[in-house]
Amino acid sequence: MRDARGAVRRLVGLLSVVGVTVALTMVTGGSAEAAVTLWEIQRPDPFTPKCLDIKTEDPPSNALVQEWHCSGGDEQHFEVFAAVSPGLVEIVDKRNQNCLTVPSPNELTLGADLRMTPCTLRPNQLWKLDHLFGSTYFIEQYGSNMCVDVRGGNWGDGTHIQQWTCNGSNAQQWQYLS
Repeated sequence: MRDARGAVRRLVGLLSVVGVTVALTMVTGGSAEAAVTLWEIQRPDPFTPKCLDIKTEDPPSNALVQEWHCSGGDEQHFEVFAAVSPGLVEIVDKRNQNCLTVPSPNELTLGADLRMTPCTLRPNQLWKLDHLFGSTYFIEQYGSNMCVDVRGGNWGDGTHIQQWTCNGSNAQQWQYLS
């Protein structure tokens, strides 16, 4: 499936929330461009690590994205593929190969829950990695220009991941270290 999209260039790494190290490797070949990065996204508290997680009780084709204590399971691993336009990526769950999505018709809704749905390359599944400072980034939704956010900055298991106005809060900061 990724070959059909011209997947030639691969990034393999581990992404985390502020404070957790990520290994990063790049291999390039051919003229088409695509990137793959393995992510395990973790909140910055070293005492109670929380990860971005796919709610496994939901159907795989419409699973809610939530925060959960880090287990290292496939429900907490994602791949990042370069999309058709430069600077845009798809975020794909490793287990079911579904894309991080702001579901229709909520593409522009503040606080819309993020879900994993079949990949279509539509704008509601495209994301930008926007530099904040140092090695810290926002993950910004291409269509709404809102950021991936942990609802209310809450630390509890099962807290929904949403899109929210980019504000630089801890709930929106993602970092990788090479």
